[in-house]
Amino acid sequence: MTSSNAAEMEKNPIEWIQTRLREAADPGYANFTRRMLPREVESPVLGVRVGVLRQIAKDLSESARELTLRTALKGGPRRGKKQRFPNALEERLVVAFLIGRVKAPFDKRIELVDAFLPYIDSWAVCDEFCSALKWRDGEKEELLNYVTLCLARSEPYVIRFALVELLKWFVDKERVSFIIASVEELARRKITERAVQMGCAWTLCEAFIKFPETTMRYLRKNSLDDFAYNQTLQKILDSLRVDEETKEEIRAMKRKRSR
Repeated sequence: MTSSNAAEMEKNPIEWIQTRLREAADPGYANFTRRMLPREVESPVLGVRVGVLRQIAKDLSESARELTLRTALKGGPRRGKKQRFPNALEERLVVAFLIGRVKAPFDKRIELVDAFLPYIDSWAVCDEFCSALKWRDGEKEELLNYVTLCLARSEPYVIRFALVELLKWFVDKERVSFIIASVEELARRKITERAVQMGCAWTLCEAFIKFPETTMRYLRKNSLDDFAYNQTLQKILDSLRVDEETKEEIRAMKRKRSR
C-alpha cells in the first residue's frame, strides 16, 4: 500500500473501502450472487468475492477499523435509496469481517454484534458473519445467554444468527438437548420464514451427525412443519458423515407434502 493510499485510508476509511469495492466489482459475479439470494433482499450487490472482502478488512489499520465500525453502526440501517454505508451486500460483509477482527473483551464485542444484527438481510451475510466471529472457551456461557435471547426474538435473521451460533459452538453432549428443545420451540411458534427453517434443518443435521440417537428420537416426534422436517432429512442425506444404512432409514421417514 502506498503512503498516499494509507493516508486516505486513515482519513476516510469508508471512502477507501468503497473505492476498493468498485475496483474489484464484477457484474457477472454480481448477477450470479443475486440469483442465490432471497428475492426480498433489497441491498445492492456489487459482485466482489469473499476473499477480497476479507483482505479489505485485514488491510484496514486498527484506528481505521474503529472509525469505520463507529460510523457504520451508528443509528442502525435505514430503508430506501438514502441508505448509508453499509448498504451493499459486500459493504455489510466487510463490516462483518471487521467485527470478527476486533480484539476486545466479550461485552464490547457482543455490543458490536448486537449493533450489526439489524444489517443482516440474507443468509449470506448471516452465515459469513457467524464464520468471522471467534469466541474463547471462557466466553461460551455468556455467548449462550446472548444466543438464547436472540432465539426469543421475532426477526428471522436474528433467529438464524442464533441457530448458526448454536451449531458452530454448542453441539456437544451437555447442550444437544437444549438445542433440540430450542428448535422445537421455534416450530411451536410456527415461524415459517425460510431463513429460520433452513437454519433449523442445518442445526438438526449437525446434531444428528454427532448425536444420532438423541436427534432421531426428536425426528420421530416433533412439531416441525413438512418443509423444515424434510429439509432436515435432506441435509442428513447430503452429508458425507452419515453411513448408507442410516440414510436408507432417513429416506423412509420423509413426509409427503401437504396439499
